[in-house]
Amino acid sequence: MNIKQLIAGLTLLIFVFSAQAQRAILMGKVDNPQSKLIKVNYESDLLDGSDMLFEADLDQKSEYIFVLPVEGVTVVNLYYNKNNIKLLIKPGDQVTLNFSSAGFENNTQFLGEDGGPANEMYHAYNKEFKLLSHQYRSVFVGGYSIPERILNKMKSAGPAEFESFAKASQQNESNFYLRGLEQYNPSVEAAEFMSSMIEYKWALMMLRYPEVNKSNFKIEDSYYDFLQTVNLSNESAIGIKEYHGFLDIFMEHFYQDALKEQGLQDGTFEEKYHLIDRFFDGKVQDYALAQLLMRKVNRNNYGEIAHLFDNYTITATTEKPLKTIRNAIKRLNQFGEGTLAPQFELTDAYGTARRLSDYRGKMVYLSFWASWCKPCIAEINESRNNRSALTNDDIVFLYISVDRTNEKWVAGRTKHTPEDTNLWAGTGKSGVERDYEVSSLPRYFLIDRNGRFVTNVPKASDLGFVDRIKGML
Repeated sequence: MNIKQLIAGLTLLIFVFSAQAQRAILMGKVDNPQSKLIKVNYESDLLDGSDMLFEADLDQKSEYIFVLPVEGVTVVNLYYNKNNIKLLIKPGDQVTLNFSSAGFENNTQFLGEDGGPANEMYHAYNKEFKLLSHQYRSVFVGGYSIPERILNKMKSAGPAEFESFAKASQQNESNFYLRGLEQYNPSVEAAEFMSSMIEYKWALMMLRYPEVNKSNFKIEDSYYDFLQTVNLSNESAIGIKEYHGFLDIFMEHFYQDALKEQGLQDGTFEEKYHLIDRFFDGKVQDYALAQLLMRKVNRNNYGEIAHLFDNYTITATTEKPLKTIRNAIKRLNQFGEGTLAPQFELTDAYGTARRLSDYRGKMVYLSFWASWCKPCIAEINESRNNRSALTNDDIVFLYISVDRTNEKWVAGRTKHTPEDTNLWAGTGKSGVERDYEVSSLPRYFLIDRNGRFVTNVPKASDLGFVDRIKGML
């Protein structure tokens, strides 16, 4: 959603706000503004990665205002002049954020009965532990961002050393949190959010360590004793990204332990699903099973596990994950042979709007990639000869980058795909990513001359790709 004009009149906003309890107001003023555009985004569904994006122009007084639909305490990103700041926003909040265009580290003012103290504390926490945007360097591992300093420790330390590091780091953050409760007096909801965030962040880091460390250290069973102190089934943490990340790894760890006890090397996804079904109950069960299904499924394997999706819609009772799964079923059924491919309009390297319908009459090989995705780059390089062999045929290769910044897309396309039509999905998780169920990379589709999906097609780097395409042209 884009808001290009500020909503006029605070009275009107408060009326709308009071009529819709699941909304919050974020407003403020920018000192010495360098540009007019200001943006806000946040993940609206942690199960499918959906983003909400809002844009506004500063008014003549350099002020801005957003009305945000949120569920529970939500981490909201505000972007201005190539800087960004994270905020905690909950339904009913009226948060004022005044800041300087130079950045968010200093000269930042938070006001609001609940949102003011909560964000003073949250900002101080991010500043103390070097998590502000200009301080933060991270690497995505398994779909979760790990700060570089923690990742480096994971790679270099033995199990006992990393466990000691994690415990000390968690204790430092917890001590800051306890001091912050006295100093800032945040709302109960924000305080509980931050406490759980710290707990599950470090539980997640502990579970990630054996995967990241490649030094062949022996991981003793006692390493996992820390799980005895972690609240595994925590309904109040369902809206926290760190808890979802923890559940992802814990469910796999729990399943592997179950296989080990039975003397088995491997099992099926269905066995894993039913094991998790028996372990959790209530609301956490519904979220855990939905998360398991959403992380596993893609258009190629949906047919094999469709019965689990159908079973979930019968047994689940929690509205939000049930809605996510039903929407996923609807979208996944759209990728069958001969079904129409979703339309999109994206910008190419020259700033020209490109639509899928522009290529009607030609076959389209559609590939989603990112400059940070090594398998994507390998596939692009390995398919170069096959693509060249089809230069004079009626097939178009469209590469859609899901890089989160324009700068990374520009650098990546210049280096890796200069001869192909390259499009950018834009900031946040875009509509085209959701429409094409892009939950992992690389991801590719073949679309026929009439705009319909062709299934069971080899990827562009495969030996039989050229012959298969020529046979269809």
